[in-house]
Amino acid sequence: MAGEALAHIDCTACGTEKAAIKKIGNSSLLYTHCKKCGCDRRSGAAIQAIWQAAIDGGSLEPDVSNPATDIEDPKQNGDWVPPQENEQETENSEPAPSMAKAIFSAALLGLGCIGLVIKAAR
Repeated sequence: MAGEALAHIDCTACGTEKAAIKKIGNSSLLYTHCKKCGCDRRSGAAIQAIWQAAIDGGSLEPDVSNPATDIEDPKQNGDWVPPQENEQETENSEPAPSMAKAIFSAALLGLGCIGLVIKAAR
């Protein structure tokens, strides 16, 4: 069944050409192929539901009756979540000690180079 057109829909990219919905190998994932735009192999649940609905002859719009159930807590499924920064801390904070140390080291290095140039000029 892989590679065989299961249904045809309007291409989401160009909107004019007919895109064939096909299956990826032995997996349950679907993809579309437009002669003008090429392959669309998105694996997200929403687009897969739209393509499956087109095959089943249903609505091409995803079911958004209860969107809160579709959103998962990233901490529960093991996804990485960026740390939340407190805006008050970042506005009033001073540079980190390592940054201050780097600035001080660069200043000393610059003064040392200037001293060597002046000594060589005499």
